[in-house]
Amino acid sequence: MKKLALAVAVAAISGQAAAVEVFSNDTTSLEVYGQLRTRLVKTNNDGEAAFDVANSRIGTTGTYKMNDDLTFTGRFQVKYADSDTNFFNDSLWIGMNSKKLGEVRIGSMYSIWDDDQGKHDFTYYTGGGAKLGSDVNGTVFLSNVLDYRLNLGQVTLRAQTIMSPIERNAHRKRYDEKVDVNYTTDGSTVTAETTSSYTKIDSAHIMGATWNSDFGLTLAGTYAATELETVTTVGTNDPSTSSMKDTKSMGLTASYSINDLTVGAQYTKVNTDFAAANTHDEDKTGYGFGAKYAMDYNLAPYFTYDNVKTEVKGEKDETTKTYVLGVEYKPSASIRAFAQGGRTKETGEKNETTFVVGARYYF
Repeated sequence: MKKLALAVAVAAISGQAAAVEVFSNDTTSLEVYGQLRTRLVKTNNDGEAAFDVANSRIGTTGTYKMNDDLTFTGRFQVKYADSDTNFFNDSLWIGMNSKKLGEVRIGSMYSIWDDDQGKHDFTYYTGGGAKLGSDVNGTVFLSNVLDYRLNLGQVTLRAQTIMSPIERNAHRKRYDEKVDVNYTTDGSTVTAETTSSYTKIDSAHIMGATWNSDFGLTLAGTYAATELETVTTVGTNDPSTSSMKDTKSMGLTASYSINDLTVGAQYTKVNTDFAAANTHDEDKTGYGFGAKYAMDYNLAPYFTYDNVKTEVKGEKDETTKTYVLGVEYKPSASIRAFAQGGRTKETGEKNETTFVVGARYYF
């Protein structure tokens, strides 16, 4: 333990960007990695700037080489959030990788969608809305996951499914509570019952494919489908479940790099079918594009545009447009700082302008 703590401390001081190898022999290795993140956020609708270190993280990866073909891998990662939860498990899985047959992982991890979509987004805050990520859509974070990936050279195929139902945002607060109080005509209290509820993901299936060319072009397509229920508890009664909705998400994204310029594009379609008879189904369409250019003096200006359209039968369509312009300073692989401004235009709402400055340290 003392050697592990010393290695982490040395990495933090030296500014080493790669993971720190704290143990290694012919068959086994153990690495520690992490990110320290800080940012200051100011919006035109809020009189005070807010500082946080949200999404800072530390993790470890261990590998064991059984033979020339078969390797076992495990990962554990913890994140920090400025909330009641503070530190929470962000990734915990074990896997077996065969050069011939592919890799299988089991545990808690990010969705294929979160890994492969959103290649148009070069921002550090505000941008990327066209990716339309959501835990309940199976497009961000999942637990109880069986993950398979097969590398075929320039093409990588992946598939995921959950092995048992999970709660939405299981690594954060599970539900909101409220007290329902009923009164008689004279104002006296009759009952006071606590109602709690949360969303349960009964099933989630995600699949995707990525193609990395040898001339700078990358393409990715991903599909996700989930079935959700609402679990409600009133007072001391047993929990009751009711069908809530089904979601189907389809995303296409691309990026192209030539010399110092990288451009990206995104197209997303999410369909939600609600179980309630008086609730109309919802369609969301997102598209976006962005660019980043590496200049001298380790500077890289970037731009991202997102457009998300929401359609509900019998209601007026709503559109959210976000423009972000910023610059990144990256003096080494370990350190980067950024400053950006973004403007969001939403149907029926006041335009919001957000300014962010921040820095990150990687080891």
